[in-house]
Amino acid sequence: MKRTRIQFIVTLLLLLIANGYIFIHRNKGFKYYPYKTYNEIYTCDSSLYLKDIHFNPQSLQLITSIPFPADDYAVYCDDVFVAKAYPDNNSILIPLKDDIHSYSLIPNKEGLIIRVRADHSPIPKSPQQDNFDNEFTYCNLPGPFITPARLTKYTKGISLFSKDEIDYARQILNTKTKVYTLHSNYEMAKEIAKFCASLCNNSKNGLPFWKDKLSAKEQLEQSLQCKLELVCGNYTDIYHYLISVAGIPNRIVTYNGPCGNWQYGAHYMNEVFIKEKQQWVLIDLMSNIIMPHDNLGRFYNIVDIRKMVQTNSNNNMLSFTFANDSLKEVSYTTLNRFQTYYNQSNADIQFIYPDAHSRFPFLSRVWEFYSFKRNYVLYLDVNRNNWLRIVVKEAAILMLIITFLLYFVYEVEQLILKKRQLK
Repeated sequence: MKRTRIQFIVTLLLLLIANGYIFIHRNKGFKYYPYKTYNEIYTCDSSLYLKDIHFNPQSLQLITSIPFPADDYAVYCDDVFVAKAYPDNNSILIPLKDDIHSYSLIPNKEGLIIRVRADHSPIPKSPQQDNFDNEFTYCNLPGPFITPARLTKYTKGISLFSKDEIDYARQILNTKTKVYTLHSNYEMAKEIAKFCASLCNNSKNGLPFWKDKLSAKEQLEQSLQCKLELVCGNYTDIYHYLISVAGIPNRIVTYNGPCGNWQYGAHYMNEVFIKEKQQWVLIDLMSNIIMPHDNLGRFYNIVDIRKMVQTNSNNNMLSFTFANDSLKEVSYTTLNRFQTYYNQSNADIQFIYPDAHSRFPFLSRVWEFYSFKRNYVLYLDVNRNNWLRIVVKEAAILMLIITFLLYFVYEVEQLILKKRQLK
């Protein structure tokens, strides 16, 4: 009995040391991160993507995840109109020319223009008349076999707020903005950004409440009374609060990492889905960057900006900014100090789910470390999880739990046996 107890105790001590080592070195490959690629994070409405493609001798069939949003499309080949195409639920046939061509499907009403590029080249000296070498080289829809994040996940932000908070937000939007007179997500998002950018930021005498100390409603109330020193988290929370109540899909994004014994810091921003333009758009109110874009009407998200900053290709980018009680258009490079730092430092880009909690007690952090449940995803085109170390971590904690339970049962059995012997 004594020998068995010693074996249990020694085994438990070794497992405790192993798990302690893993937990202390948790930032060296032992953490699981839910990485998503660009196409998984950014799709048109986060549900429309290609499921399959079929080449025919004279046509190309596109099969999508959901029915096409328009009744008919004008098909252009290299910018020259060639035909009308009529979707059959989630399938559409477009005329196909020989060799390499670009095709555009323009809907009969406002919506996404679908662009594809295909090589339909006849094989020389082929014994079959309809034998082609087919390559699908580009499409602005993701796929096939992409599983994007659903847009509906980012439409539930209003459910986080109480009736009192929703009523207050609607009152503010009705009395201090023109949101309810506007008819597009684009104009509404700009109007709310303009209001938030105009909030009083008492950087000298304001109370330095961070975003997790007050609710979004309380932060807004304090700012309207000019009692708050606003930082990026405050701007982000207030904008998320108001635009969620306005019914526009949005999410909080942040630069973060590596969160070990040091980190780059954290910088919070917002992304808004502009339905009319079928694009996610970045809004960084702390930096006064509102909807960065180019002069052709293309708007940029946080990952677009990362790639452009890291390749020094953002010189021609523009942005709206708040100045003198109005929005004006300026060069993005005059505003991008924070974003340049975080992107050149290669900080993580984190997309936070609407129901994420802003506070993480110690036990919650431990649970997050050992579980695979996360309230965020990270952008990365190549998954970098160290699965060997993650498996070792899970095996070590599982062995510790099992060994402890076996030891507990053993001690209980010995206690019961001892009582019986005394009787």
